[in-house]
Amino acid sequence: MSAVQLKFTLRTSSNVKTVHLLGSWDNYSRQIPLSRDEGKPGSWVGKFRFQTSMLKLGGRYWYYYIMDGYHVSHDPAVEYTIEPTTGRKLNILDVPGGSKKSSSSAQKPRRTSDEVVKGRAPSPSKIHHPKPSKPYASRQIRETDFAPTMEDLSMRFAGSRLSDEYSLSNSPPSSVGSSLSSRSSRSSGSTSPSSLSSMSDPASVCRCERYGITRKGDRVKLDCGGSRCGYVTESSEASCSESDSDEEYRRARRGVRRQVINIHGGAFMLGNSRMVSIPQIEDCLSRGWIVVVPNHRLCPGVNILEGPVEDCRDLLTWVYDGRLEGFLRDQGVGMVSVDTEKVMAFGTSSGGFLALNSYANEGTVKGYDVPKPPRAILDFYGAVHFTHPFWTKPLPHVAEKLSPGLSPEFMNRVYEEDPVPTDSSISLEGQTESGRAKGPDFSRPRDAFAFMQIANGRVLSACFPGRDVREIDPVCCIRERFPPTCVVHGVEDRMVPIYLSRELVRVLEENGIECEMVEVPGEDHTFAMGMEVGSRTWELQRRGFDFLEMVINRE
Repeated sequence: MSAVQLKFTLRTSSNVKTVHLLGSWDNYSRQIPLSRDEGKPGSWVGKFRFQTSMLKLGGRYWYYYIMDGYHVSHDPAVEYTIEPTTGRKLNILDVPGGSKKSSSSAQKPRRTSDEVVKGRAPSPSKIHHPKPSKPYASRQIRETDFAPTMEDLSMRFAGSRLSDEYSLSNSPPSSVGSSLSSRSSRSSGSTSPSSLSSMSDPASVCRCERYGITRKGDRVKLDCGGSRCGYVTESSEASCSESDSDEEYRRARRGVRRQVINIHGGAFMLGNSRMVSIPQIEDCLSRGWIVVVPNHRLCPGVNILEGPVEDCRDLLTWVYDGRLEGFLRDQGVGMVSVDTEKVMAFGTSSGGFLALNSYANEGTVKGYDVPKPPRAILDFYGAVHFTHPFWTKPLPHVAEKLSPGLSPEFMNRVYEEDPVPTDSSISLEGQTESGRAKGPDFSRPRDAFAFMQIANGRVLSACFPGRDVREIDPVCCIRERFPPTCVVHGVEDRMVPIYLSRELVRVLEENGIECEMVEVPGEDHTFAMGMEVGSRTWELQRRGFDFLEMVINRE
């Protein structure tokens, strides 16, 4: 048997534009495009012929899908396993041995597998996709990836062809789309998906002698848009959107990067900078942002205002002083310029509160007196509205987790920690750095202390003792000129009920602040740590990052 033919099918939401398949048979190096089933919205199908030198009969392989260039997903209807190094869910493909009829594992019932996966799939930030997501993306390819002579192109695409069925072997891929994608990923330093998306008009006055090959194999002249030869057309002068994309393109070429501060949660007493959502960070990186994830001093050794709030305020000042650029250069990143006019902040739970507290309120309230606020804020189920009775009520679902016999003397050892720690080995939901744990370790004073305060409704009295909570409550401190803010909150949240965030949004609207609220059905607190990329929850929460991007791209 010289080849194995397999059929892969996938159901997605109807708004997905592209789907690509990656598998362990070639160490996840190829991105194989699936075709849309026009008769069934949201249905994708691909028929591929694999050489037996690549797919061994009777062998086991793993695969997953890339949707729209950055959404990593698996088919939940097909048998899957979890890759241990990344925690990514990968579907399983068992190649039949000795049978003439070959099919994928898509016909198997849904179940998981504990078998160790071979190979490690690339992170979404490293994935390059044939379809550009931004207007300027194709210009990067035109300027850096295509030689000005036809000889180079002819040699590169001499064997190129496209059909409904792809023949896969150990040789380089013949698909033009795949070739362009892999070439851009090697040549370009950008994480933006790239492709040849637009061809030159026959009447173009571009003077560049640069050419490309269409999917039909036709040779066309490429229009640089004036970025190389400097020509200007009336249409380019009249188009605001083109002007905006040109400015974004020039900014990317200069190495100027926007940055977002990602603040971890943990009820002000737990967590550290390593306990944040990696998929969210990868999403930010795919948008071309620098992500800064700080530690801050943990309560109760210092109160909320003089510890976490002050530390995050100092970080923002550090960025505006240009010291982030110097740090990046010291780390060997190169000449990266941080756009300090486009700094954003987001956080989860107590981190969402800290993102809101990075606002400058004319120096009237300590903690709100940063020299310059973030351009936009994204709050994930943040702790707000501290005057509400909820903050002094016990939480039975937390109390039932407590270990019996915890003494005040044991828990109060947290006040003896010197210096005040900035790092806790467990997060609010029991996650550890090595993975997900069953819960907190009550043999540690900090875990016992923190969960005891949460269970008994004493978080604010423990972390801001003897002070008026209105000093730090965003609901009480919002004024005009507060930055545009998006709030994302789970409808079933028991730790920070959603009505607290609704009050925050009401106050934002009352003060004329640009805002948006995304309510995520069926989700409890800290859902960002456990959500699956490509799920409904993932898509809904991404609207918060889309909000940030909309704000910073507007000016």
